[in-house]
Amino acid sequence: MKYKSIRMAAGASVALFLVSTALVHPAVALKQKTESLSVRAVHTGKAEVVDEQHVSVTLIPEVSKMTDSDTVMVGVHMKIREGWHVYWRNPGDSGLPTRISWDDHPLLEPGEIKWPQPARFDEDGVTTYGYSNHVTLLVPMHVKERDRSGETHYEHLEADMNWLVCKDICISESDRITLEIDGSGNFSGFDDDARKYIRKAEESLPSLSKAWSAKTRFDGAEFVITLSPEQNDARFPDTDELYFFPYEQGRIDHSSPQDISREGDKLKIRMKASRYLSSAPDTIRGVVSGMQSWVRDADIKSMEIQSDVIESLD
Repeated sequence: MKYKSIRMAAGASVALFLVSTALVHPAVALKQKTESLSVRAVHTGKAEVVDEQHVSVTLIPEVSKMTDSDTVMVGVHMKIREGWHVYWRNPGDSGLPTRISWDDHPLLEPGEIKWPQPARFDEDGVTTYGYSNHVTLLVPMHVKERDRSGETHYEHLEADMNWLVCKDICISESDRITLEIDGSGNFSGFDDDARKYIRKAEESLPSLSKAWSAKTRFDGAEFVITLSPEQNDARFPDTDELYFFPYEQGRIDHSSPQDISREGDKLKIRMKASRYLSSAPDTIRGVVSGMQSWVRDADIKSMEIQSDVIESLD
């Protein structure tokens, strides 16, 4: 098990890790020291659990057995100690996203992580995005074509995983995780809890919607995303509850307030550009979410946006 803990000044617990993303926050000048933590790996009769002082991780399958389907969903369930949090794909002003490096497998080819809707954490002018209590990251596993001429040999699904967990200190942890697959292709760890966690994660994934279109302008200091309804089932949610989570770092100033308002038959999102942005990006991508659905008779509270950026300096 590899780990490192770093103690920092309150309110800037993760600023040090901005070095890895080349986005140095003004609060980087912090006192730090390395501490030792006891970390242990626990193997249960079902699935391997990495049980840490702050985060425990379990691999859970969507189904009980390997089938001839094209894709099998595997959940990476992270149980996070109260008061602590881990990070989304874009951590915000500081932090690091969870990383998973899968071993080659004869039957399963991992896809990209599907990230559920994050929460926003604001502390002393630093805004980060992530998860507290627990989260299930979803990884679609493409089932490779099998050799029908002989017996199928099943192997365990294994990966190296690392994450950053923060409170008033940040702890970088890593371990090896395993989902057991027996000789008949049965997955370990499949139960009612696994189904519940995966279903909840799927429900909180952002969705693209044909009911809305997006255009983005950038004037050198501010991004303005204009959302327009394109179908009759488009629904305007309460703007007070909305927030835009960008996929990429270095686009917006995360800690600055977002101005989201309805103007006639359009909805506009105004965001201050990041001080580290040297030129207009080609695109802006992210999730705009709230407590109400964007579409009538559907439950789409998190809508994915992918928009080309038009530079407008006048």
